[in-house]
Amino acid sequence: MDTKKQLALAAGASLGLVALYRWQRRSKKAAPPPLAKRRLAPGLEVTVLGCGGASLGDLYVETSHEAALATLRASLDGGIQFYDTAPWYGCGLSEARFGLGLARADRESFALNTKVGRTLEPDLGGGPRRGWKHG
Repeated sequence: MDTKKQLALAAGASLGLVALYRWQRRSKKAAPPPLAKRRLAPGLEVTVLGCGGASLGDLYVETSHEAALATLRASLDGGIQFYDTAPWYGCGLSEARFGLGLARADRESFALNTKVGRTLEPDLGGGPRRGWKHG
């Protein structure tokens, strides 16, 4: 093997090792400090910092499905334990995204708050959100 090929092989191997080292360093980072918690009721303690669902229901700006689910993944990874949504956040869109985003999380690891008294009814006439109307 000539010198150029040997150098190219060594350089490629070095780059691969650097990438592996960086990946291992990132994956071994210390866990973030735990978030402050508050007791809401006997046996129910959640993080003071929560994740609200209005933006996941496209309030003020449209949020892609991928961005909404990535937000929920990041909040779970960050240790957030309190989530808030409502049927009227996107005519059920926020609640649906929370359902998908939290489906694989341990149910005992978070609290999900939603509002009551407002309902969604099928809109067979094709309302503004195609399929649901405020009841």
